[in-house]
Amino acid sequence: MQAQRQPIEAVVIGAGHAGLSTSYYLTQAGVPHVVLEKDRIGGTWRSKRWDSFTLVTPNWMCRLPGYAYAGDAPDSFMPRDEVVAYLERYAESFNAPVREDVRVMAIRQNDSDSPSGGYVVETDHGSYTAPIVVVATGFFEQPKIPAAAA
Repeated sequence: MQAQRQPIEAVVIGAGHAGLSTSYYLTQAGVPHVVLEKDRIGGTWRSKRWDSFTLVTPNWMCRLPGYAYAGDAPDSFMPRDEVVAYLERYAESFNAPVREDVRVMAIRQNDSDSPSGGYVVETDHGSYTAPIVVVATGFFEQPKIPAAAA
């Protein structure tokens, strides 16, 4: 017997800048969706940046859709932990439907007659079917491409 799949309009994979920005626009458009993050919001910033890392652009340039920097140091450079806090506040500002600690194991075309069509997204916490999947896992992530794709 096949496990139950949760249908939804869109699945966004990754809760960094790109994934959260996508979620913002989906929220504005009224599209039911979920954001799946293998760690926590801003996971790459938490684990793949050194402690003393700072942005090389001033804080006043930090603008995500619908959310600009509003701190008291616009000409300073945000350190790593403040970037993470900024992303967390951004997600909270529009109630982003982020599910943390959910690892995506596979994405494949939905070959069933399900009305949601599109794709099946398999995670370590169950599966989703969705006509839209956005992979926003970051610039330096390594894809796993099966040999058959060659």
